[in-house]
Amino acid sequence: MASGSAADVWSRWIAAQGGDPDEAALPTAPVVREVASPRAGHVVRLGATAVGIAALHLGAGRASKEDDIDHAVGVVCHRKRGDAVEEGGILAEVHAHDESAADAAVEAVLAAYELSETPPAARPLVLDVLR
Repeated sequence: MASGSAADVWSRWIAAQGGDPDEAALPTAPVVREVASPRAGHVVRLGATAVGIAALHLGAGRASKEDDIDHAVGVVCHRKRGDAVEEGGILAEVHAHDESAADAAVEAVLAAYELSETPPAARPLVLDVLR
């Protein structure tokens, strides 16, 4: 078995498929907007479907198989369930091609986050064992 760091393995894997593992090779969106928390608290829920639909509207996904994917746009979530955040702290980042698309995505992503004063109850890593 080959040894090396995860980054080395990742780079070799991408290169073996004819890709360039350098992040600078990826296209970048002209508008990057931070999604700031409206208040301090803990993330108790993050609606993955809502974030995915926001990314889809930015062009990061396909509504139909004929649609192109824009690799420059999307949503980067910086806070997940259970994370504490301060008022004004960054929950996520929206990468868009224009201000109006960024505005709509920021609103949608912010609505996908549910904050509470108290952290959510821990969830087990293993829900059940099937035999």
